[in-house]
Amino acid sequence: MTIQNTKYTNISSKDNYESIDANRWSDAFYETTAGAWTGEPLIREPQGEYEQRLELESLSD
Repeated sequence: MTIQNTKYTNISSKDNYESIDANRWSDAFYETTAGAWTGEPLIREPQGEYEQRLELESLSD
């Protein structure tokens, strides 16, 4: 499957990279994508209260 970059022109296509690591990521991935977001600023909303869970029973009983 090939994904083509049609919306973000400031991100290079993989054909422009010199090498790709074992996970198929370009060696220059971060250098070419850092700061590429041009939309609204991203804001992390409040995460709410921490979920209180029941204690697990011990298996050694």
